[in-house]
Amino acid sequence: MLSRTQLDEQARQAASEAVAGATSERDARRLIAVVVSSSPVLVEVASGFARNEQEREDLADSLRAALVDLVLSEDRAFFDLRTAASSSLSGWIRQTAQTFARRDPTVRPRGTVVTPVSFGPEVDPELEAAAQSFPAADAGVGVVDHEHLIEASVAALDAGERKRHMADRPWLAATAMRRLLRLPRVCVPPVPADRAWAREALRADTTLAARSLRAMLDLTAGFGTPGALDERVLSLWDDFSLEEMAALADYPDTTAYVIALGQLTLAPKPSRVAMRQMRKALKDRVGPSAAWSTLSATLLGSFVSRVAEHVSSYDANSDEVSRLAMAAEADRLAAMWPDLVAQVVAWPGRPLGAEESDVEHCLWELFLDVTAPGTAK
Repeated sequence: MLSRTQLDEQARQAASEAVAGATSERDARRLIAVVVSSSPVLVEVASGFARNEQEREDLADSLRAALVDLVLSEDRAFFDLRTAASSSLSGWIRQTAQTFARRDPTVRPRGTVVTPVSFGPEVDPELEAAAQSFPAADAGVGVVDHEHLIEASVAALDAGERKRHMADRPWLAATAMRRLLRLPRVCVPPVPADRAWAREALRADTTLAARSLRAMLDLTAGFGTPGALDERVLSLWDDFSLEEMAALADYPDTTAYVIALGQLTLAPKPSRVAMRQMRKALKDRVGPSAAWSTLSATLLGSFVSRVAEHVSSYDANSDEVSRLAMAAEADRLAAMWPDLVAQVVAWPGRPLGAEESDVEHCLWELFLDVTAPGTAK
């Protein structure tokens, strides 16, 4: 059985050859129809709607027949070969199959109307509006059309962020996209040298993030091999579920690139005002307590030293000696993290949670709320 990546590549090649005139459109559509019928995405979508195994098989068969008909119909409104030549077929399959599944008689009352989702520029506006009005199949993963994603990420960078330094923008863009799509954070390599290697590797090859994501998706689903991909880029997606990886893989390759590169870049160092706001929010978790105020403030400093730049990009006045001193202090605070977390999770009432992951999640949410308020949540 071919992997999702291999099936997508077959479809892109067939569409490209038809667009270039090397083969007929009819032959290309026939080949792509075979790819559609072989895609594991159909079973994945059916699994999200069906209540038992038999229903899943019936729904997958129904979706397979419907999508194959769309591909063979030669109607550019719902399947355009020019678009297919440069896009993910799996993304179109998932989006269209989900729309069909919501109205399929296998899992829904009969007599309702099916509205397919377009894969081309000539879609009827009324059909497009109807398709976009359906609720998401699973609210756990963000379902956002590509235009909305681009607009939201641009807005996050521009609206209220014009004073940001250029060095801050990759992190802001990644934060905006990830929160908009309701996806987890990328697993940043814990060793600084590995983090720097991964960051430079992604910059040198802007397709690497998406390729590593699809490879990890195939490996998790039981298909394919990692090939020549380095573990330092494959492991970026360790915290993503199969569903979350599939959702991100359906977007343009640049989406995975922006999210991964931005998260491999240290966050901007928070301002004094932002630090004061975060310290107060942590202090309020317990109330009047000098010991908690000291512990939570030190914990915050350690967390910020691990995830943010040691010297603010706005700081144009500090000399080299001062910068080295700030970096040394940040390293000292970062090294205290394990001991501080142990003290916090042992605190009566566990105000930040019972495990390190709880503490880190709480601090990240606080950090993002204060430092990236313009991004989608």
